[in-house]
Amino acid sequence: MIAGESPIALQILNHHAYISKTAGAPVDWQVLEPAPATISSIGLAKNSPHPHAAMLFLDFVLSKKGQTVIQAANYLPSHPEVPALQPDLKPGGGRFENANYMSPDLLYEKGNEWADYFERQFMK
Repeated sequence: MIAGESPIALQILNHHAYISKTAGAPVDWQVLEPAPATISSIGLAKNSPHPHAAMLFLDFVLSKKGQTVIQAANYLPSHPEVPALQPDLKPGGGRFENANYMSPDLLYEKGNEWADYFERQFMK
């Protein structure tokens, strides 16, 4: 999609399209509301060899300071006090209002079914 080999992508992360567009790729994104959104998570492995270092890293990533690193790379920060560099990438930022958040459980449960549907409808 980013290189222009396909005229449309039905499901793409808007911040990836925006990052590529700012780098000169011939892309843009259009939301269809409610926009599908996934919930990202971060965690500590049960048998981590350095659990205290991992906890410090998690504390940093989730902190306001850590989220500014995410923000600087044009990814969408999750900290409520750190806005996206491009505000319209988040719901309520001007380009769309509603997002339908899908839990990891739902994605796991329905992922294969959705992939099969996409394959049947669009890849034949």
